[in-house]
Amino acid sequence: MSLTRAQAAAIVVAENAELFTLLGVATSDSSGGMKEVLDAALRTLGVAESALAAATVSDDDKARFLSLLTFRALVRLKRAAAARAKDTIGGNGVTIKYTNTLAMLDALIALAETDLRLYGLGATMASGSFGLDFVEPESVAV
Repeated sequence: MSLTRAQAAAIVVAENAELFTLLGVATSDSSGGMKEVLDAALRTLGVAESALAAATVSDDDKARFLSLLTFRALVRLKRAAAARAKDTIGGNGVTIKYTNTLAMLDALIALAETDLRLYGLGATMASGSFGLDFVEPESVAV
């Protein structure tokens, strides 16, 4: 059974519900919410631009897609947290700074990157870093 955009988004949002709520990030498949995240993950799997809106993912690609989607969603959440890093949220006289959330997102993104490598999707750019995967050329005797 294939996986739709809505089903995939629901899985990733449910896994990270507290962060979406805390940061006020929309969970709908619309601009500013999960649309860009879903589109980016689908593009990485090779889905044509014209097919993004109605794309489904086959059983064979479900795990890869959910891994990509989780990574992209965490990066999206980190951007939201970074934009609010100097703000504070309060409740019942307690103030929590977003810097703690940023640190937690860094750890979650690192775990997601590890998961991506399991699916052969290792070269990534996130959190201000760029990973390169290459082999140095061997010298040949002449």
